[in-house]
Amino acid sequence: MTDPIESATSSRSRGKWRLLIVLAAAGIALPAASQTRPNVPPPIGLGGPPQVLNPLEDDSPMAQQMRKERNIMRQKKLESQMRLLDQLTSQLSAEVNAATISDGDVAKKTEQIGKLAKSIRELMIGPLS
Repeated sequence: MTDPIESATSSRSRGKWRLLIVLAAAGIALPAASQTRPNVPPPIGLGGPPQVLNPLEDDSPMAQQMRKERNIMRQKKLESQMRLLDQLTSQLSAEVNAATISDGDVAKKTEQIGKLAKSIRELMIGPLS
């Protein structure tokens, strides 16, 4: 005598095979099991480029070259701003000594010198992040 549970499962599996054969004959592709899984990024260190969490700790030759170039650019900008600051302070000092400048102009130049000094200070400290 045949077991009813076994006959039910075998008919189900036969039905699945029939469905697959019909779909394959019709040219319909079923998604592969790996395609149905969500894209999960690989763990750090497995595949892909190395991930550097702190760019200041990156010792690769390219990172060193980029740091060197940024430092040179920063120094050039710092030098030009220092020359401008020296020029503005010399002008203000000469105008104040000659008493040819109004109080409003002194305030404007002083404010301009203060802004320039602050930007120079920020350049000297460097990026905080």
